[in-house]
Amino acid sequence: IRVAPLARQTAQLAGVMHIKGEKPLREVLRLWRRAAELDPNDFGTQVQIRRTAELEGQTSLALEAAQAAYRLADLPLRWHGRSKEALAVFLEALAYERSLASNKGELVYTYNLSVSLKKVCDAYRWNGQLKRALGYCEEALQASRAMLAFEPTTTNARDLSVSLKLM
Repeated sequence: IRVAPLARQTAQLAGVMHIKGEKPLREVLRLWRRAAELDPNDFGTQVQIRRTAELEGQTSLALEAAQAAYRLADLPLRWHGRSKEALAVFLEALAYERSLASNKGELVYTYNLSVSLKKVCDAYRWNGQLKRALGYCEEALQASRAMLAFEPTTTNARDLSVSLKLM
């Protein structure tokens, strides 16, 4: 699992290269699938496979990844009884995603930041800290709006919809 974060980062960078016209989408999809082989329980990887497969026209793979993401998405059950531990893990991941988003300025990093913000929001809600949760939910909403403004796609509109549901 130690190499899985590197595989995800490689796939993210390949996605940026694809946006710039420097890498074919099928290669991006191959890299995301490799990341999933290394860590099949990573929600974000399954979401990226779903998005990339959909763009590539591989609907059965997109559906399979969406189903895998759905199984992984129920964070309260995965962290049942360990909400303080979940919060610590999510805050650490958020710090990492913030540094990437601020240094890189690419859409993929803004998306990852948005996901991390939503997870921290959820963790604070599980811990009964609703005011703190609200701040992270609002920040996730801002990130989702920025993504939609930068690239007005159906996928980014769904991300904005998820952020609004948190509020």
